[in-house]
Amino acid sequence: MDDVVGAFLDKLGAIRRLPDGEVAALLRVADVDGDAAAAIRAGIASGGLFGAGLRELVGRHALRGQDLTLFVLREVLERSHAAACRIAGVDERTGRKRLAAVRAKLGLPPDAPRSAVGQWLVTELIAPPTRVLQLQLFTMEGGADGQGSEEAQDDGQARLALEARESRPETRDG
Repeated sequence: MDDVVGAFLDKLGAIRRLPDGEVAALLRVADVDGDAAAAIRAGIASGGLFGAGLRELVGRHALRGQDLTLFVLREVLERSHAAACRIAGVDERTGRKRLAAVRAKLGLPPDAPRSAVGQWLVTELIAPPTRVLQLQLFTMEGGADGQGSEEAQDDGQARLALEARESRPETRDG
C-alpha cells in the first residue's frame, strides 16, 4: 500500500507543476508581465500557487491582466491588499472593486470571507487534478499489486458515471 501512496504523491506533484515555458506562455496569454509576472512565478516556485491552478485561472476562468494579478496575489498568495494593488498597477479603491468583480465572476460572493475563498481554491484549483489522478492510479492495469484491476476499473467507471450524473441539471416532468 505504501507504494500506491508514494506513486499517488509523485504523480500529484507532477500534475500540479508546469514547465517554465508553459507558465511563461500562460502569463503572455493573460497579458501579465513585469513585476506581476515575477510575483506569480515566485508564487509558483515557492509552492503557494500550483501551475495547474494558474492554467485553470487563465484557461477555464479566463482571468487576465490586473484581475488575474489581484486575485492570485491577494487571494492565493495572501499578499496585503496594498501590495497586490501596487504590483497590479491599480489604486486600492479600484483594486477592491476589481477584486469583488473577479470573485463574482468565479461564483464567490464579492465580500466572501477568506475561508470561502480558501474552500473554492481547494475544490476548483486543487481537487480536480486530484480526482483525475485518483482515477488514473486506481484504474491502472494490474493495480498496484497486480490484483483487483477489473474491480478498480469498474469502480472508476462508476465514479465517472456518478460525477456525470451529478453535473447534469435535473429535469422534472410536470
